[in-house]
Amino acid sequence: MKTTRNPSDQYDDALELKLSEADRLDELENYEASEIIYSEVIQACASLPFAYAKRGYAKEKQRKFRGAVEDYSAAIQRKPNSPVTTWRRARCYEHLDMLEEAKADYLQYMKLKGPDADAFFALSLINSYEGNAGAAIELCKQAAALAPDNEEIQNRLEVLKMENPQ
Repeated sequence: MKTTRNPSDQYDDALELKLSEADRLDELENYEASEIIYSEVIQACASLPFAYAKRGYAKEKQRKFRGAVEDYSAAIQRKPNSPVTTWRRARCYEHLDMLEEAKADYLQYMKLKGPDADAFFALSLINSYEGNAGAAIELCKQAAALAPDNEEIQNRLEVLKMENPQ
């Protein structure tokens, strides 16, 4: 995953080299090593939201979900309108069974990005886990309307309807 940087971000050539190396390590799926380099980048320049997001991604890929949530939160604090980082934090919250936080992030993601089939589907699954069948069905219907060719969503909607006839 290539780092996208804001042209207004100010940092020196040495930091640029570290970021390029971390990107290369990410491409090689060496997330432990890229996490270390992103930590060095953050230590040198703590104001870069993408460095926190990238370190969060490296931690997420290593299944270090609490650390990933912390880094994604730091990135969002520095750049609140980042839908990708918000989405990734929501996924980590799910892994940590922090479902209310995950739901809040999926809703925030859609505020930033607009209606999204995957976000509605994720919200539907969470509501289903929580035993909120009615909400799960309605959210899955919204996902299905946005992605009529998505078999996983369509199949889940049929299962929800069979399990909860109205």
